[in-house]
Amino acid sequence: MTQRIACLALTLAVLLMPPLAATAKDAHTEPTRVTFGDALPDAGDLVLGVFADGEPGRYAAAIDGRSSGDLSRLVEALAFEAEASDTRLVAAPAGSGLDRILLVGLGEAGEEKTALEWQEIGGSAVQA
Repeated sequence: MTQRIACLALTLAVLLMPPLAATAKDAHTEPTRVTFGDALPDAGDLVLGVFADGEPGRYAAAIDGRSSGDLSRLVEALAFEAEASDTRLVAAPAGSGLDRILLVGLGEAGEEKTALEWQEIGGSAVQA
């Protein structure tokens, strides 16, 4: 349940990010559309939670499959440590269908997090 809440918070955060080509003026004139679901988007931007142990979650694995392993290689090349609340905005790998991916560190996979810690992680995604 806690992970589902984090996914929803991260999904909301990505939907609030303006497209790459948007200007500050465009960001204020375009309506924000928010949708929730378990399916990965086929286009646009994505906030992707990454655990520090390096094991890809199901969404990362799906994007990695779409991009022939390029997402894993990108995360490794960036030396993204995925400490809780770490963020890194990257261009999405070719073949993923996405424009940008905001990597958000979730800390250790087996580590239980409080509601406040999940809130801080979601907040770091929104601020990135």
